[in-house]
Amino acid sequence: MACCEVQKLETKVSMKASAEKFYDVLCNKTHQLPNISPQNLLSVQIHKGQWGTQGSIISWNYLHEGKVSVVKEILEDIDKEKKKISFRVIEGELLQHYKSFKIMIQVTPMEEGSTVHCVFEYQKQRHHIPDPHAIMQITLHINNTINVLFNYILGCISFRFSPKLTFKKIIQSVEIQNGKWGTEGSILTYNYILDGKICVAKKLVEVVERENNKVNMKIIEGDVLEHYKTFKSNLQVTPKENGSVVQWIIEFEKHQNNIPDPHILLQKAAEITKDIDSYLTKK
Repeated sequence: MACCEVQKLETKVSMKASAEKFYDVLCNKTHQLPNISPQNLLSVQIHKGQWGTQGSIISWNYLHEGKVSVVKEILEDIDKEKKKISFRVIEGELLQHYKSFKIMIQVTPMEEGSTVHCVFEYQKQRHHIPDPHAIMQITLHINNTINVLFNYILGCISFRFSPKLTFKKIIQSVEIQNGKWGTEGSILTYNYILDGKICVAKKLVEVVERENNKVNMKIIEGDVLEHYKTFKSNLQVTPKENGSVVQWIIEFEKHQNNIPDPHILLQKAAEITKDIDSYLTKK
C-alpha cells in the first residue's frame, strides 16, 4: 500500500446516553472532557474562536501509552442537525507519524440511547507506521466515560420517578413542587419506606455542579426533622476506567444527643444507588 494513500479506521459503539446530550458535550462543552475522563485527558485549551464553532482551534494534553502527548486541532466541520463534528490535527506528536490526521464523529439517535460512529482518516509518513488503534481506543474510552456519566446524572441528578425503576421497594414516589428537574432551587417531595413505615421528605436542591457531577440537597420538611435540626445529603459521581464511583455524604445536627446517627438512611441511599446502577446497565 502506498505511503501517501489516505486510510480509514472506524468503529461504532452503542450508548445509553441520548444523542442530544452526547453531542452537546463533544461539540459545545469540550472543555469539560478532562473532568469527565481525567485518566485520558489532562487538559484542553481553546486558542482561537469559541467552543463548538467552526474554525476554532483547540489543543489537548492527553495520555498515550503512558506518555503525556500534545495535539492541536482545528474544528473543520460542524453539522448540528446530523450531529456530526470533524477535527483536523495541525500540530503535535501525531504528525511525527502521520502526514495528515482527521477525526470525524457522528452521534445517531436510536430508540433507546444513541450510536457513536468514530472515523479516523490518516496518511502515514512511512509504510511501517502502525495504524492508530491506540488513539481509537482512547477515543472510545472517553466516549464510554461520557456515557456512564450521563446515565448517572440521569439517575441521580435529573431523577424523575418511574414505576419501572427497581428501587420502588424504598421510594414510592417523587414529585417536583417548585422549579425544574435537576436545577438549583427546585423542591422535591419523596415518599419512601423506612423500617416498614411510609415517610415523607421535602428537599431543596441547593447545589448542582455538573462539571464536578455533584448535587447537594437539604431537607426542609418531613419525618427526618423530627429527630434532626438540619439534614443535608451531598452526592458526587466520579468517572472511573470501568464505570464510576458514587460518594454520599450526610451532614446532620441532632435534636438530642441520644438520637442515633442516621446509618440506616445512608444505607438506603447506597441501596438506591445500586438499584440505579442495575437499572441503567441492565441489558
